Amino acid sequence: MSAGFALAQAAAGMRQVERELRRGRAAKRWATARQTRGQDEGEIHRPLRSDIACSWLCEDCGYLEDEVATECTACSQAAVVDLGNHQVADMLRDADERARFKIPGWVPWVTRPLAMGVGVVFLFGASAWEPGPGTWLLLGLMGLVLVGVLWAALPPHVTRLSRHLRTHRPRRWHLPTTGLNPSPPDAFASVEVTGTLLNAPFSGATCAAYQLGVLFDATGDNHPPQWALAEARSAPLRLGDVELSADQLLCDERLKRVDEEDARAAGFDLDSFLRARGLFSSDGSYVLFEAVLLSGAEVQVEFGAEGIPRASLRTR
Repeated sequence: MSAGFALAQAAAGMRQVERELRRGRAAKRWATARQTRGQDEGEIHRPLRSDIACSWLCEDCGYLEDEVATECTACSQAAVVDLGNHQVADMLRDADERARFKIPGWVPWVTRPLAMGVGVVFLFGASAWEPGPGTWLLLGLMGLVLVGVLWAALPPHVTRLSRHLRTHRPRRWHLPTTGLNPSPPDAFASVEVTGTLLNAPFSGATCAAYQLGVLFDATGDNHPPQWALAEARSAPLRLGDVELSADQLLCDERLKRVDEEDARAAGFDLDSFLRARGLFSSDGSYVLFEAVLLSGAEVQVEFGAEGIPRASLRTR
């Protein structure tokens, strides 16, 4: 999963009018989040906050900021909200749930004619047997029941199928956004960490860089399993003659599934990890994926058009 792909997906469809509307909604959320019971007494207090160190989220593109931000690093929009605020997190959670169950407006225009068409075909097929008047009444009732069942049952299935066929960016993501300019040529290099090594969250492995993927699914909604999170981190390091600061390298290795029980055995706290990113373990099931890049590994470094370094284990 490349940073360029995620950024392209995040930028697609963001028209200026939509941005203004989103800014307005974000401002209203902030105003609501600042209000507490003390407002009746003319006092405004800080809202209740999570004890967990939480990120800040861009409502426009889903980028996660590590520190207090008034503008998104990835898309430069001002709709950045504090996930540590319980009220803000709950509002985002409700919005995510509504989006999972929402049926697009075009779906009924497809499913309703289809349901009625099936009912007509059923009646025409039955007419070939030349039923009597009483049988016609029964067949008519059966046709109406069939149309009614399809009328109600088809929209969720068509919605789910349509979303299967489209590529969706992760709901939350933190990938490198700043490339090197000018971009160095692609090369083979050894990973040399110049700062503190990282611990991969799921496996607990000590590494120079890692990438995470979290797949989410909820029973009964109108959405197929979707990527809830894509996150890449790297230590300050050197690749040959190229010096990189923290979180500037994308570990482009194949993600491997990590069993949740194994992750918990390694000291991983799923509830806290998700809450820090505005996600909740009780909303559905989560499948964990991880890729790590060890210090000293021989890698192929590709910079691409954006200049964002991507390292993967390759043979010469």
